[in-house]
Amino acid sequence: MKIIILRFPKVDPTLSGVICLMAERLGWEITGFVSFDQNESATSINDYPVYDMMKIYDLSWDVAVYAYSDEDFETIRPRLIKLQMGTDDQFKNVHWLLKQTMIKKYEDFNDPVIQATIKYWNTHDISVFNQHVAIKKNTLDKVFVDETCNLPYIFFETVGGDKRKMYFPADRKFFNINGELFVADILSEQLPTSPHLYIKGKHKVNKGDIVIDAGVCEGNFALRYVDICSKRNLNGKSRSIRRLKIIAIR
Repeated sequence: MKIIILRFPKVDPTLSGVICLMAERLGWEITGFVSFDQNESATSINDYPVYDMMKIYDLSWDVAVYAYSDEDFETIRPRLIKLQMGTDDQFKNVHWLLKQTMIKKYEDFNDPVIQATIKYWNTHDISVFNQHVAIKKNTLDKVFVDETCNLPYIFFETVGGDKRKMYFPADRKFFNINGELFVADILSEQLPTSPHLYIKGKHKVNKGDIVIDAGVCEGNFALRYVDICSKRNLNGKSRSIRRLKIIAIR
């Protein structure tokens, strides 16, 4: 298998190195990088040459891996196909390469859960939950924008029945249905089959308990119990904490 790696300006070079490492572990041949930044042409990354984008027509390759976000990949791929730079089957995202790497690493393991996951990957994309949780859009929460902080939010119901604003990053991607934005299945991580299930059996949050949410993202777990717990301790990335502070003052 021969691959090329598509690079874009201002992309963290660390990602390019990780892609090289995964391809090398698979035993694939890396033809080089094809960059949309003309200043990078005739240079090298991880000892692999960097070519101008137009060289993609002349190079020998089977698959092109897109070194950027999945959202941008879905936008750029049709344009590359329209320019006849390759076919739909030839352009892949980083998650596809990660899936091939994981399959190769674990294909000989006898663990039934691992084998079930590999079987799932044969017909599905890799994801956080894989076969354990499916986003079915059983619940849809409409997205609003708080103009005072320019952040999107939904009204999230706590276990006590209160409605609180739950904020998301400004660049969060939502489901677009007839021009309106929605969050689907906000509590999918707490479904009985989810590996992220925190509340199970007798392990519950009771009135007056202290909730420590370590590695908080949107904060939907802690926010769910905000009106019954006595104290909350939230730890996460700075932009997550900023959103949660906004929730606190509202």
